[in-house]
Amino acid sequence: MGIASVADRPLEGLRVADFSRVLAGPYATWVLAAMGADVIKVEEPGRGDQARRIGPFVDGRSVYFLSLNRAKRGMTLNLKDPRGLEAARRLIAWSDVVVENFAPGVMDRIGLGYEVASAINPRVIYASISGFGQTGPERDRRAYDMVIQALSGIMSITGPEQGPPVRVGVSIGDIMAALFAVVGILAALRRRDRTGRGAYLDVSMMDCLLALMENPVARYLATGEVPRPLGARHPVVTPIDLFESSDGYLVVAAGNDAQWLRLCSAIGRPDLAEREDLRTNADRTARHEDVTQALAGVFRTQTSGHWVDVLNAAGVPAAPLHTIKDAVEWAQTRARGATAGRFVRLPIHGTGFEAPCDSNAPALGEHTDGALGELGYDSDTIASWRRGGVL
Repeated sequence: MGIASVADRPLEGLRVADFSRVLAGPYATWVLAAMGADVIKVEEPGRGDQARRIGPFVDGRSVYFLSLNRAKRGMTLNLKDPRGLEAARRLIAWSDVVVENFAPGVMDRIGLGYEVASAINPRVIYASISGFGQTGPERDRRAYDMVIQALSGIMSITGPEQGPPVRVGVSIGDIMAALFAVVGILAALRRRDRTGRGAYLDVSMMDCLLALMENPVARYLATGEVPRPLGARHPVVTPIDLFESSDGYLVVAAGNDAQWLRLCSAIGRPDLAEREDLRTNADRTARHEDVTQALAGVFRTQTSGHWVDVLNAAGVPAAPLHTIKDAVEWAQTRARGATAGRFVRLPIHGTGFEAPCDSNAPALGEHTDGALGELGYDSDTIASWRRGGVL
């Protein structure tokens, strides 16, 4: 069962009930679907996931929604109707995994919370993704990605050194919560293999961004010094920075003392290598303004391509600054098959991942009848429910 399944896909045969919407939950269930799980996405009749109404639109369909809901089946259920609620409970009984990202308490109030789910299906892995978690004084606070970015501190370390804080350019709070949820689900499934018991997972966007910032958080906890925005510069390794060239920008990453010496030789500045006060990384970081100023004057004299070639030949990591267009069209990206059509593919290569699972996202309610049939409902009941607004 499942869409575009291949017999040896890693999660072939895993059943997932997806009650999530917009980004964090759907991204998590897309990852599971891309690995072969049979994901059934449950949406509200008539309106569906809010993401269906977020642009841009191609052929009348949201690219945002399509990207996040590929390789899933879709059904509609009115969860305010007792018949729809009963069908949702049958879906949970049929499933290995349930994913939801409503505000804390919503699934309990409608009768589909973990206590109900585990009573129906003691083996179910139930993952709740939320902004701040299911516990704590702020659990009911409304959350969007930028709110989490502000409260987590990640915006406070992002942006130019003397400028205002800047949002990370993608919804990193949602994405990180999705990925940690997948990690937790897979671990819980492994535990279930040993014990036969299901599990409840409480995944918070706030917690996940703090975990992502392990280095800034660890530096603060160890030293009491509050990290601040440094532009593109690395906080503790110098020089790792963005430099302007004669035709754009390049990144240079001399991550150790040996690479520093090779950098100085490659750009024709042996005098920098000879300076005792720049001998070690700690020395260079303490004098990062001197280092940056000296290197900036050199890199402005030639193109990014010239310097990247020179530095890479010398064994110093360097790269031009790509736009999204550059990155997507780069030969390495194409060789890896990292995109397909309008979308990125699951970025995992290896045994069981050879065949892409990139089928289309479902139209609203596209698989409702088939899914209800698998849950034991006959065609007359389904037709009656459709007339009664259950579907």
